[in-house]
Amino acid sequence: MHDHQAAEAITCMTAREEVEAILRADWEVIGLVGPMLGIQWIPGFIRRISSECGGLALDSSPFALAEAAGFKVHSIYLPGRCGASTATTLFVQSQGDIYERNLSCLHELLHGLGLRRGLHLNETDWWLATAAYLLHIMDSPGGASLYPNWTLTAALRSPISG
Repeated sequence: MHDHQAAEAITCMTAREEVEAILRADWEVIGLVGPMLGIQWIPGFIRRISSECGGLALDSSPFALAEAAGFKVHSIYLPGRCGASTATTLFVQSQGDIYERNLSCLHELLHGLGLRRGLHLNETDWWLATAAYLLHIMDSPGGASLYPNWTLTAALRSPISG
């Protein structure tokens, strides 16, 4: 999640467990509400990402996509957090394996691109968008291999997959 620290203190769940809860529409378990805009906006949002990222294929490294989109990317230690973002800068996890760091970068990239469009949405919206992105690249040769297997499984079970 974008900011897990407070939620973990309340739920005693790991970041992975919280994301899995969001993607199975179990939002109230972690004190969130459903998506603010539904899910209809997400496919169009995903389709425009490549053009905003210099025409790179969506199965490219999320760090390369972020750089091509003009974001400054800082890898920092963020205990209990996936990352943070602004319309110009992404702060992603420096700890964990490359798959977890890629997930952090992707999720924050989506937040950042959304902020550039004036989309001030909640974590439910952005994790559903992250799931849709993963579903979009799942069949590409290298795309799905960039992210943790658990996120691909969770994306397949999410409301966005139906």
